[in-house]
Amino acid sequence: MFSKDDFNSDNAQRLSVIIMTEMKLSPLTSFKALAPSQKIKFNRLMNEYIQLKLQDDKWFETLINDFNCIVNEDILNEDFDASKLFVPIFNTEPQLLL
Repeated sequence: MFSKDDFNSDNAQRLSVIIMTEMKLSPLTSFKALAPSQKIKFNRLMNEYIQLKLQDDKWFETLINDFNCIVNEDILNEDFDASKLFVPIFNTEPQLLL
């Protein structure tokens, strides 16, 4: 059964990809980019997904299978172009700017 302890960054990212797809958005859409009403819908759909699909002992297999299907069918398909993806790199180290 999926629990709070299982909600780590990897599983959160997998859930995000699944829920963005359910919302008919790009699977790689950032939660921060959503409008407030979309964030509410996202949270509702994620809670429903966890309650309906991740309640048995094989929750991790279900999560991985759903995630892998989306990655292989919607992201890494024949139209995939890595040059169109922008992955921002954030420097979280404090720096002294002169």
